[in-house]
Amino acid sequence: LPKGHPCLVTRARSKAFNNADLVVVIGSPLDFRLGYGLFGGKDGAVPADVVHIADARPQLAAHADLAGSVAGDLNAILTVIANHYSEVSSHSAWLADLQRTAQAAVAADQELLHSDADPIHPARIYGELLPRLTDDTVVIGDGGDFVSFAGRFIEPMRPGNWLDPG
Repeated sequence: LPKGHPCLVTRARSKAFNNADLVVVIGSPLDFRLGYGLFGGKDGAVPADVVHIADARPQLAAHADLAGSVAGDLNAILTVIANHYSEVSSHSAWLADLQRTAQAAVAADQELLHSDADPIHPARIYGELLPRLTDDTVVIGDGGDFVSFAGRFIEPMRPGNWLDPG
């Protein structure tokens, strides 16, 4: 989803994953970045069902207990899902809660983004960089704290505008 899309709640990712009853992972491996495919289940809650979608069968997780999986033409798969989802009930209250969580996290980061700490806090780099990024800027991150903070603060406008070692 592009930066600014109402369903992009990157900063509420943990809350979404921990409270979801279904997580659909599309085009990403179920590796350490996505908890190896384990979502929710904290404090006695039922873990989320997981559906893994990839463009090639060898990319589907073999290590995770999946509720479903499919590999193939992602455009065709997502079209079928979108057509079906339009018939499903609204999740607007859940989305609104995630949007509030994301907005609160962004507000809480303002101090870090403008910190005068010495040595410089990695977030300060993004406080300076974010106003300079355009919709077609390609950001390439490589290494430690700076990549983790980039993933936290930079929301690209389109696919291919964010590259990292992962």
